[in-house]
Amino acid sequence: MLRAPARDAEGELHLVEKRFFDWNRPGGFDFARRIGVISAVGGRNYFAIAEPVLVPGMTVHYVRTRDPQHASPVALRGHAEQRGDAELPLIRVDERELTFYDLEPHIDLNASNTVGIGIIGPVDLEQEDGVLRADLDGDGILEFFYACTGSEGINLMVRSGDRSSGAVRWRAYYYLGYNVEPTCREVDKQ
Repeated sequence: MLRAPARDAEGELHLVEKRFFDWNRPGGFDFARRIGVISAVGGRNYFAIAEPVLVPGMTVHYVRTRDPQHASPVALRGHAEQRGDAELPLIRVDERELTFYDLEPHIDLNASNTVGIGIIGPVDLEQEDGVLRADLDGDGILEFFYACTGSEGINLMVRSGDRSSGAVRWRAYYYLGYNVEPTCREVDKQ
């Protein structure tokens, strides 16, 4: 398991973190509020997610979707603010309103235009043959992390059961602003 979330001086989770990490309640893993997009643009690292109340110091696990896949923890700094001419990246996650956060500098995010999946809080990620997997929602079915390109952006997905054709549990689109060779298949668009 990767690093646990930040705790206060008494070892207690912040109140907002307790809401995320109550694994005993039914449906304890909320894909929409625990998974987002990590990107490195213009020397800054961003995390975009449909959750407006994350706190500095929380752990976000960066999942690199290119092969070989790997994951590493990154600390959340706080809400991102637009600075000068640098614009926040254009990201769409299931038509939800997103909140952008700054992340601490990290060796895996130092390349320009790095894009990947971010997961809030503790998660058991396993790697086999260069592919990451985890049973995020505890239903006994493994989730996989997948990415492909559209004509002008990157489609990011979390799928259950099979990496390339399983049921899509979470989806995002990262707009690049220039044409790329599409690699997405019809099954990726559904």
